[in-house]
Amino acid sequence: MIKAVIFDMDGVLVDSEPKNLEQLRGFYKSYGTEVDDAFMHSLVGSSYTYTYTESMRVMHMDWPMEKFKEKLDDYCKLHAFGYDEVLNPGVKAVSYTHLRAHETKENVVCRLLLEKNKQAHTLLNPSSIGDRTLTMSV
Repeated sequence: MIKAVIFDMDGVLVDSEPKNLEQLRGFYKSYGTEVDDAFMHSLVGSSYTYTYTESMRVMHMDWPMEKFKEKLDDYCKLHAFGYDEVLNPGVKAVSYTHLRAHETKENVVCRLLLEKNKQAHTLLNPSSIGDRTLTMSV
């Protein structure tokens, strides 16, 4: 019995890191803070708490973490990037119907995930993905 499935999406299916860093740099700039590439690189792979702490330091702000998160989320919504901008080469959309027609033991997990959570794709960009589409690396 399958108890869990883990997808390593970022870096495999999509590479959102450059766009996320671009958003964060734009967020800093919107508050009058310029940061160099070395600083941005220091945030790669770090925890949210570290990013928050370093952001408050370079921005010379003293916001509670929740306020920082709210302001950053608002900025990112206004400056969202599209799913197609972060897709890695060699990744293509596969329809639910295609998966059902060509189902094997290996891709039954994909079908089960689609049936259980058809909204999972909204984590990327709901406006650019069809209702019944799964993106897979080929």
